[in-house]
Amino acid sequence: MQKVIYMDQIFPRVLNIVCATVWGGGEQYVYDLCQELQRKGVKNLIVTDAKATAVTQRLGEVATVVPMTLNAINGLPSLFSLASLIRREKVEVVQCHSGKMMPLCMLLKKLTGVAIVSFRHNALPAKTDGYHRYLRKATDAFVCVSDLVLQLQTSKLTADEKKRFYKVYNGISTERFAGLQPATSEKANDALVVGYAGRLASNKGLDILVESFAQLKANFPKAILYLAGADEKGYRATLEQLIVDLGLTESVVFKGLVSDMAAYYGELDIFVLPSQVREAFGLVLCEAMYCGVPVITSDSGAQREIISDDSMGVVLSPFTTESLTVALTRLATDSTLRSALGENGHKRVADAFTMAQTVTGLQTVYANILNK
Repeated sequence: MQKVIYMDQIFPRVLNIVCATVWGGGEQYVYDLCQELQRKGVKNLIVTDAKATAVTQRLGEVATVVPMTLNAINGLPSLFSLASLIRREKVEVVQCHSGKMMPLCMLLKKLTGVAIVSFRHNALPAKTDGYHRYLRKATDAFVCVSDLVLQLQTSKLTADEKKRFYKVYNGISTERFAGLQPATSEKANDALVVGYAGRLASNKGLDILVESFAQLKANFPKAILYLAGADEKGYRATLEQLIVDLGLTESVVFKGLVSDMAAYYGELDIFVLPSQVREAFGLVLCEAMYCGVPVITSDSGAQREIISDDSMGVVLSPFTTESLTVALTRLATDSTLRSALGENGHKRVADAFTMAQTVTGLQTVYANILNK
């Protein structure tokens, strides 16, 4: 397989390893990256877990996907099949999107000589034990998706170890949202639509969102709350019970895994990212902003790197039922503010967080590790 040259940029043959069993921000990142590269004439290759049917099918829209056993013994049963695939497809770079796949990647490097790029999609500090020091020495590059992640990963490392770390911001695929007009917030106040997108997990602050929405309903009885995303560890059942207890069964809609996110954001008046876990980036935040939807978010991670001032969105600290209710009510009653936030948010993401910019950053990484 020959390298593809696009606008004087050379793209090596890359294999992405994705072991996730449910769709989340990391999987959307790989999808958007592959879509952008596909547009440039690059043929994408992804290995997924054989049991992750939905993830495999969706990634198959933008890449050749090879299902293998990844979630048994950290993928080691697939070692030789992967090595054979790498040789057959002349893969130069393996991109690993989960720490638990790193032992497998180290063995692949020994067997095939392939370069390993490890993506840091989680806001976690670096570990300093012997095993992780070995990983840092053997891995060709670490890509951190925000400045927060870069600082967490490198603060305790030596100067030599830090040289392998790069900050390459996540970016959204503008192609997925092509033709979508920014939201105008012209709906009647009592028909307000509030939305969330992401995993339905206990650490995402969805209980706070539902409780705040219940209070908002007192003044906006026709308001609707959309929750888009896959259930994680049965948490949806907990949310459903809370919704019943608050008398919201007719007002909260579970959208499941949404394939057309452009259409989804187009239905919203306000987007909320209520996460209580430290967010490594906030891809859905960028998507909503690019679509012109005013956003409210917690201050749990890298959100302020995206929303750098108050004209672009609302960042709440502390993020509580009370503070979210106040923010929701403020936006619900002020269509001019919603429109201003939507327009400024769109410009911010278009200027700084597109997948085209991400690809340019990755190209620098590839050049550095392959031209040593």
